[in-house]
Amino acid sequence: MNFKTLKMIDVLGKKIKVVFRDMTQDNVCGHYVYDKNLIEINNKLNKETQEVTLLHEIIHAVFFRSGILNTKVSADAEEVICDQVAKVIQENFKLVKK
Repeated sequence: MNFKTLKMIDVLGKKIKVVFRDMTQDNVCGHYVYDKNLIEINNKLNKETQEVTLLHEIIHAVFFRSGILNTKVSADAEEVICDQVAKVIQENFKLVKK
């Protein structure tokens, strides 16, 4: 899958729109806008940085959608984070061929 063709991503039952645009003036690599269900990635970055930024913003979406932002970080929260990130990867990226 070419990540730059990605337009939507499923995050814990919610469709999140993904937009690649010039964010140079914003001086950011990307961001997650929770109230708009939107991830924006700076398309002026190199491919590797765009990929890392996309994953970073997906994790922000997981934190918000799972309610982790409303909890104190603990061992239990750490497990939830691991579980939810794995689920998002499973929903969107076929890393292992059957």
